[in-house]
This record gives sequence, structure tokens and C-alpha cells, in this order.
Amino acid sequence: MTRDWTRTTLGDRVQYLAEREGVSLNKLGARAGLGSGAVSRLSRDHGPLNRSPETLDKLARACGVSVEWLTYGRGDPGLRGVPEPPEPFPHRSQACEIARDGGLDEEAVREVEALPKQEVRAILGPRWAHVADPPVLWWLRQIESRVVLHRVHA
Repeated sequence: MTRDWTRTTLGDRVQYLAEREGVSLNKLGARAGLGSGAVSRLSRDHGPLNRSPETLDKLARACGVSVEWLTYGRGDPGLRGVPEPPEPFPHRSQACEIARDGGLDEEAVREVEALPKQEVRAILGPRWAHVADPPVLWWLRQIESRVVLHRVHA
């Protein structure tokens, strides 16, 4: 039997989302880019709705639900679909352009630029997400040292 979310309060739905996500209300707020305590205040909302549309939109997006469901309980709280992962190397082409302008070997730049994202991810391993350098500088170092190319051609 499915739950009738229209008979629940905003606070009930916010509590449900935190439980479903397996995080505290504060962590849920942080995921949504909301200030400290914002989601806790929403979770205590058992009366008339007087929350900003921006806050509700941010929370709904972070949890993958519609604003309609979060606000009124109408519709399905299930995920709206798996979101596309962010571009793992958003500055790769920019780094290649800078490398070209800086006089790095054109062939090396073309080869790095042409590598499929999945292949680059496989070469670099899970550590790519933890690179501390700014992305463009990191790519320039990779191109310059040809680490990626040596691993691909080895």
C-alpha cells in the first residue's frame, strides 16, 4: 500500500527525505546548499506553508523529488530519474588550448584531447576526484609530463 503524502505535512516529507537519504537534517541542508538549520526549521513545519520557493526548490532538486511533492505531497516521492553525472574533466579542452598556445607538442595535445573520458578515468583511477590543483593546471601538468600518454601507450 502506498502512502497518501497529501495527508502529511511539509515537516513529515522533509523528515522522510532525510531518512531516505540516510543523513541528518543539517547534512541534507548542506547538500541542497541551504544555510545551517534551514532544513531543521522546515522539518518542524506542521502549519501553513510559509517557506520561500527558492528554499523548497533547492531541497527538492538535491533530493530528486518534485517541488510539487515536497510542497503539497502530490505525486511520487521517488527519484525523477538518475541525474547525469557532472563532467569529470570540465576543463580538459581549455587546458589543451592553453598547452597549444604555450608551445607543447601538438601531437601530444591532440592525443590527450582525443582520449575518451572513460579511458582517462580508467587510467587515472579513483584519485582523479581528489586532485587538489585547479583542474586546468592539473591537466597542463598531465599533458606536459605526458603521464597519461605513457600509460595509454605502455
